[in-house]
Amino acid sequence: MLPIEAVVSIFTNILGIVNKNVEDKDKKNEIVQQISTSQTELIKVLVQTQTVPWVDALVKLVYAFADTLDRIWRPVGGLLAACFVAYTTLKGIPVNPILDGVLAALFPGWMVSRHMVKVAEVKAQQPTVIVQNNPANWPKNLN
Repeated sequence: MLPIEAVVSIFTNILGIVNKNVEDKDKKNEIVQQISTSQTELIKVLVQTQTVPWVDALVKLVYAFADTLDRIWRPVGGLLAACFVAYTTLKGIPVNPILDGVLAALFPGWMVSRHMVKVAEVKAQQPTVIVQNNPANWPKNLN
């Protein structure tokens, strides 16, 4: 939803509440006039708002690299966790054994997960072969 549409819907809801709860017509008209003025001023501010070009470019770059960053984060994070476990083990730094086991399992867990995803992708790309000797594959109505 665009910001202007959101503003209009909010003010529409407020006007509905005013119409339901205010019985004095003069007071109701005064409140509606103030709300309409506030809505118009807020829409003018939203329309006149401009962004800095480098911010737009940065946002576009982040969206462009989001897919790449998502693919890189899991293996790099798992490898860093395994390196942390190796470092604490070699230096004799005491770490909770459960945390040690979880961090040590992150990288191999990612490798298994990646393998399973690749196998599923390969299976999805392979054509399915219909076996003609299977009665389940025979046509239902043979006239």
